[in-house]
Amino acid sequence: MIKYALRCAKGHEFEGWFKSSDSFDSQARRGVVTCPSCGAKKVEKAVMAPRIGGSRTDVPAAPVDAAAAVPTVEPQAMMARMAEAQSPKEFLRAMRRFVEATCEPVGDKFADAALKIHRGEAPERNIFGSSTPEERALLEKEGVEVDRLPWVPLDDA
Repeated sequence: MIKYALRCAKGHEFEGWFKSSDSFDSQARRGVVTCPSCGAKKVEKAVMAPRIGGSRTDVPAAPVDAAAAVPTVEPQAMMARMAEAQSPKEFLRAMRRFVEATCEPVGDKFADAALKIHRGEAPERNIFGSSTPEERALLEKEGVEVDRLPWVPLDDA
């Protein structure tokens, strides 16, 4: 997956996740990529600064088949649904669906999996799971970028 900074014809800036550069180009040509603020279909990549890691080892990660690791999903459409949410709860449900559709679940092994990816000992991929406060402190100390998300139920039942 690749994250692009995007800008619509009206100047709104937002981010989008795509399977590849070609995937973005194809979706943009078809008008599938739309601005979550105004719905404009003319969207282009904005200027971005590359993310350069500072504490990875020089050991290259084993090649990974991205198609096998990440389900086929239209991230832009999912992000648009999040932008259209009528309430905070709807937004969080849409975010959860997005995470579950684009990331590999690793359960309570999150900290271990994140450290292995960070150190280049496992293939780079998007993951989600749970961790203890002590594990999060270790990840922070190691320079692993992680975020906590409120995990709401998908329905009111």
